Amino acid sequence: MAKTILKFDFEIDFEILAITSNSPDYKLAWHVNNALHLHLVRTEDHEIVFKNNQRIRVAHFTYETENAVFHLLRNRVLKEDQSAQYLVPELKNVDYFLLIRDDTGESEIVNVKNTLSKIKDVLLIVRVDPEKLKSKENLII
Repeated sequence: MAKTILKFDFEIDFEILAITSNSPDYKLAWHVNNALHLHLVRTEDHEIVFKNNQRIRVAHFTYETENAVFHLLRNRVLKEDQSAQYLVPELKNVDYFLLIRDDTGESEIVNVKNTLSKIKDVLLIVRVDPEKLKSKENLII
């Protein structure tokens, strides 16, 4: 029987900040909430199923208003054998991703980045161009 594969391109309509931090996910979410005056809340884990039926489940925090959505996702998960799986494997040195979709443009990404860089638990924060990521589809929520 012939197999049909559906391929499609999708539009990336969010900004990505890559965050390196040694903090646990709940603590980083708390810091982000305080710095940006948000209310990120832990939601159901973000799950990706790969072609070989392997799964990865990462911590997911979200905050939504009428015009903006913020998602904080963990990049790395330790498996039982202590090896790591990554949501975005090409960025293994990144611990978290903050995805920002803002229809009004009020949350200027540079201001958000500068504000978050002042958090003592944030070691590094970098803006990432989603179009350059090979595994950008893993970030679609």
